[in-house]
Amino acid sequence: MKEETSVQDVARPADPAGGNRRWLAMFWLSALIAVCGAVLGATGAVFWMKSQSPPPRRPRVVAETVESIRKELGLSAEQARAVEKVVQKRYEELNKLRDEFLPRFKGEFEGIRDEVNPVLTPEQSRKWNEQFPAILRVTRLFQKSDSAAPEERRPAR
Repeated sequence: MKEETSVQDVARPADPAGGNRRWLAMFWLSALIAVCGAVLGATGAVFWMKSQSPPPRRPRVVAETVESIRKELGLSAEQARAVEKVVQKRYEELNKLRDEFLPRFKGEFEGIRDEVNPVLTPEQSRKWNEQFPAILRVTRLFQKSDSAAPEERRPAR
């Protein structure tokens, strides 16, 4: 009697390129995943770094502001002196305004701290008081630059 052989019983011939194809496909898939991860990580890092950077710096002294205006507009020496007088006067007014406003601004923030404290439990109050200085950092935007020492400022003409 003749034995019947099924398709399953017949050994398939070895595919010499089969193992290489699978390895190549896994390599490209791994490379794609790595590239996507790098792109996502870099994008996340950029957004995080932007959120951590300080606000753009204001010109530290009147002379820097005038010099910038002079370069941008091509001012003559006479125009630069006139612009310097205006900028100096306005910066002094802005500083006075800031000096008047900042204590009130800080006072309002401290009022928030003081009025929230009685509502909190002792543990919550401790955490609130620890975290409060971070809230006050907002006022840093309104403070004078530490790098602009008073002796660096030119007197009004």
